[in-house]
Amino acid sequence: MKQNVTALLEELEALAQKLHVVIVYEKIRSIHPRMGGLCRIKGEYRLYIEKKSSISERVALLLESLSLFDLEDIFIAPKTRELLLAKQVENQGRHRVLPGATP
Repeated sequence: MKQNVTALLEELEALAQKLHVVIVYEKIRSIHPRMGGLCRIKGEYRLYIEKKSSISERVALLLESLSLFDLEDIFIAPKTRELLLAKQVENQGRHRVLPGATP
């Protein structure tokens, strides 16, 4: 099971790279109990992830963030695409959009 989650993490990190999203693993100091988040700085998307987060927490944050992007023209393994599509539906229900994007 851990190998599957690790493989999923690697696939999502590779997808982030294709989308030109910089992933930054570092200690996050926040009053909110979050493991990180996606932001846009000078036109560049950055995903900050708490460096002490578990693999499953990293996967969850990557799925949440990457599902905000248009993934239609990018090859993604079928099971991973299913996870991302499910998250996209959830994002639409919560009216989540890319940081800096015009609705």
